Amino acid sequence: ERIAAADGCDARTAADTLARHDAARRDYLKRFYGVGTERPEQYDLVVNTGSLDAASLVPLLVGAATS
Repeated sequence: ERIAAADGCDARTAADTLARHDAARRDYLKRFYGVGTERPEQYDLVVNTGSLDAASLVPLLVGAATS
């Protein structure tokens, strides 16, 4: 829904765009880092930007970076 709204396209086009971007990310991680399956525990911080706005994210990220 966010991609469709941002790009001004229908849901099917947005889903296709997302699938292409996901495939490109998987390819990048595999080629450069040998990562076969991306998992959240591989990251120090995972943020769902679909549920938090920028005003909420800034203090969260600053706090994580400075602690």
